[in-house]
Amino acid sequence: MPTLLVLFLACVQPHNSDVDVAAAARFVPDGIRGEVWRDAVTAWDCARRRNEVQRSTLAVVDWTLPSDQRRLWVVDLEERRTLHRELVAHGVNSGGRFVQTLSNQEGSRQSSVGVMSAAEIYTGKHGRSLRLDGLERGFNDAARRRAIVVHPARYVSAERAKTGAVGRSWGCLALPTTSAAQIIDAIADGGLVVAWDDDERWRSESRYLSCDR
Repeated sequence: MPTLLVLFLACVQPHNSDVDVAAAARFVPDGIRGEVWRDAVTAWDCARRRNEVQRSTLAVVDWTLPSDQRRLWVVDLEERRTLHRELVAHGVNSGGRFVQTLSNQEGSRQSSVGVMSAAEIYTGKHGRSLRLDGLERGFNDAARRRAIVVHPARYVSAERAKTGAVGRSWGCLALPTTSAAQIIDAIADGGLVVAWDDDERWRSESRYLSCDR
């Protein structure tokens, strides 16, 4: 085979090709619903085939759960191991204890649904934080423009959860200060984030849940 062709094929091979997706789908992290996990792994595999992920780490948020429950999972798909299960806040205009509405609009102060790429780490007003790039047009592709990021927040904690709900963000994935740094490190620079909801339009139109669409 000509050398240039070999180099070309090497470049287009999907990242993380050693992840056994079928085995990863069978590994269901504690506390997550099977439907949510299957969709998340499907989305990760689709993003991998499109060379949109560089890491085997997958973060899943289940927006159907209340904010006083640990509704964020970070999983290493290659090792089939849960790295973190944690609380996460939603946007102040998305609802109280439960998410009622999701948005991709600037100024909405609501959270978004769908598949996002974990990008670069930076230091902002909340300290060490992580930028997100929304991969789904019309659902979350305004994430970077809206400054929807992952960041630590004192209003997200086990103590606040005992009151019935944690505080709310301006649409960001706000995490407890005790675990934010570790979660950010686990997914930054090429991990995938799937913010799941039972939104019928997203589930029927997402090109990550139906990769051949």
